[in-house]
Amino acid sequence: MNTQIKIVSAIVSFLLLMTGQLVKAQKTSAGETRFGVAFETGLPTGPSAKEYKLSLGGTGTIQYGVNDQLVLTFTSGYYNFLSKTLGTPFAPYKRANLQIVPIKVGAKVFFYDGFYAAGETGMAIEAVSGGGRKFILAPALGYATKQLDVSVRYENLLGGLENYGLVGLHTAYGFKL
Repeated sequence: MNTQIKIVSAIVSFLLLMTGQLVKAQKTSAGETRFGVAFETGLPTGPSAKEYKLSLGGTGTIQYGVNDQLVLTFTSGYYNFLSKTLGTPFAPYKRANLQIVPIKVGAKVFFYDGFYAAGETGMAIEAVSGGGRKFILAPALGYATKQLDVSVRYENLLGGLENYGLVGLHTAYGFKL
């Protein structure tokens, strides 16, 4: 667990440093289309926290500016939930890592000088033979500049026999198309 905390702390420190260097408020003009590539990390919550220790992944997002305050989004990518070692010291076992392909649509509402509230919904596909599909709900709070977008989100994947959740950090580099 200490290694995970160190990794997350290093990422957050780097992002804060970069945000200070890139302080230009988000201005999304009506009709503007942007693309962002993101690193995703998260800590599993609920029942999934018993079997998985960390989620790592990457996503790509297309954003369309409706006006200066509202942006529509389409996001897809890949999440890998890393399995914990379970059992006893004499009989340890690991469940296979869980790979998820999220496909989400959503919106960002900018409420103050680059700060936004966002919501996404969609489908998650388990990337295994016979893998199931889950419904995704993902609210977030974040800050965006012209190049950098950082947000904290809660992501809930619902459906089937097992539900998954995570509290995640989204770090993206974006550019105008």
